[in-house]
Amino acid sequence: MARASVDSALEQIGTIIERLADPDIFPWLGARREPTEAETNRAATIVADRLCGVQSDPIVRNAQERRQLALLKTWLEARGYAMQPAGRGVNFKALVPGTLAFHMNAPVSQEGTESPSGKEAKAACSLGAWPGRTRIRPT
Repeated sequence: MARASVDSALEQIGTIIERLADPDIFPWLGARREPTEAETNRAATIVADRLCGVQSDPIVRNAQERRQLALLKTWLEARGYAMQPAGRGVNFKALVPGTLAFHMNAPVSQEGTESPSGKEAKAACSLGAWPGRTRIRPT
């Protein structure tokens, strides 16, 4: 790539970044001046905090999900449900009454329409129904 093309492309990238930059974090960009040392430190701290959040949020969410599923499993087992062993190839509609499973794929469709092929959603918890109890299954 020619030097002029590279310079032009970098100029365009810089323009986009300046437009997207938060003026509360980077006030010197809108003012077209050099940042003070305090502004640089503040901006660096905010950006570092956001990057840490991006890394830690999924970890926190996954840990929270594990805790919630463990509590739900304990609650259901106390009421007679048993965990459906993983890897058995049982689909959502074929759960045996009194069983539970986490992270099963369940077809999704709107009332009065056919389920689009390949469209699935994760079911956080799927429950087979006991006779005489409310069924928690797709219709």
